[in-house]
Amino acid sequence: MQTYELLYLTPLQDAEADRLAIRERVQNVIQDAGGAIHATREVARQRLSYPIDRHDSGEYTLVTFTTPGAALAGIERELRLLAGILRIMVTVRSERVRMVGAAVEAMDRQDQEKRSEPEPVPHAPSASAPPAAVAAAESPKPIEDLDKRLEEILGKEMA
Repeated sequence: MQTYELLYLTPLQDAEADRLAIRERVQNVIQDAGGAIHATREVARQRLSYPIDRHDSGEYTLVTFTTPGAALAGIERELRLLAGILRIMVTVRSERVRMVGAAVEAMDRQDQEKRSEPEPVPHAPSASAPPAAVAAAESPKPIEDLDKRLEEILGKEMA
């Protein structure tokens, strides 16, 4: 038995119940042909580049299944005849693609975990409390201290 991926497009204008009914019919077609379904997931909902049967948006669903190679032609034929499916595409799933897909899903999970963690909000320093260095520089110094410091500096330069 070979592992296949089925990607099909349903109109988004249909109700959610209609899309779930189509998903069940797709599963029944595969199982009736002797196949076993491993995974089903909605890939994307998006606006189409051009209208298909007067529909301008759709939902892509990906089904991973195994079936004997001889039954694949019958499955494709029945899926193309199902009402409510705009397009289908069946491909052989290779081991390399499975590994890449698992890596992509792991990265997606990590991204979602990062997004779910609240980001620390940087706090702006308050204008009422100046830093200690600035406060020390602004404090008035006695004039005698300044005079002594000036004499030291000028005395070193004169010598």
